[in-house]
Amino acid sequence: MRKKLSTTQESVITESEEQDISKSLTQPAQMSTVLCCPEIQNVTIDYHAICKNKNCKARIDNGGHSRIVRCTSCNRSMLIKNCYMDINTTFQLEKDNKQYTVVAHSKVLDLYFKEDISSYRNDQDSLIEKVLLLENVDFKLSSNGRFVVELKDHN
Repeated sequence: MRKKLSTTQESVITESEEQDISKSLTQPAQMSTVLCCPEIQNVTIDYHAICKNKNCKARIDNGGHSRIVRCTSCNRSMLIKNCYMDINTTFQLEKDNKQYTVVAHSKVLDLYFKEDISSYRNDQDSLIEKVLLLENVDFKLSSNGRFVVELKDHN
């Protein structure tokens, strides 16, 4: 994901102070967390369009009300039917009386289920049921604990 910096005529850009990064270089990288067989409390499936501009690829939220959408990132308009649709699944998990809210991108579920979950676009209830019925599955989380980077059957 690209970040953009906007300025105006009133913006003032100054050189930053010297920073000591030696401590951050010597500290070990944060390890990802593995939740061993957590209980899935609930899930939310989020379908959204992705901008067709090859230099943008930002998420587009049109509320499902229009055939034409405008990307707020690059300001281009396009037909919603020509946009790539992506799916994110938000899990609320519980393990050892602790709650975790994490997001799994479609690629993670595609790999685990060995199928393209976008095929459930018109049958959201089947995908929700499939996800809620997961048992004995370990959730590997990103270093910040917000994203599922891998699902695998518990050994």
